[in-house]
Amino acid sequence: MPPVLTTVGSATVQCLSATSAPSLLTALHRAIRSTTLITAVHPHPSPTRMGCAWIGHRRWRRRRSDFRAVVTESSRKKATSSLTHRAAAWATENPAFHKALKTLPWASIRKFVGLNAWGERLLYRLKLRGLNLFDRSASRQACPHNECKGAETSLTHVFGSAQPPRCCGTLSSRSGR
Repeated sequence: MPPVLTTVGSATVQCLSATSAPSLLTALHRAIRSTTLITAVHPHPSPTRMGCAWIGHRRWRRRRSDFRAVVTESSRKKATSSLTHRAAAWATENPAFHKALKTLPWASIRKFVGLNAWGERLLYRLKLRGLNLFDRSASRQACPHNECKGAETSLTHVFGSAQPPRCCGTLSSRSGR
């Protein structure tokens, strides 16, 4: 293999040969024998120029479907981790709700008789723990009912608990009719 780099010092000429960038860095450190830290070597563009790889009768390039597949895969990984995080939050806040929502399959929400689109969406968002209870005027989580102003609340407070507050008890008791 021909020398990759020829160093010219004050006294001698030394040829260095390397097969990779890390081996070139170690060879340079050995040749310099000083405390100078070499972090990178910028190669000359002509021997390191990348050419297009040709496969068959076309230039190699990634198809759009390949990029879409990569984006879709990463999006699905994020969604799966978000779902497990939300389920864990339900499990820590209220294990009974978590158990009940876990037994409710996604497909059965559409099969409830008498449930309109608003009710289906509410159940989906409740199962996903995707309801927003943020009160912008107070800059904190809050119950949507006027009677609960000033109380720190959660989804368990709004949709029922062992002893629901007077204001929110009507919301959870309507489901039994």
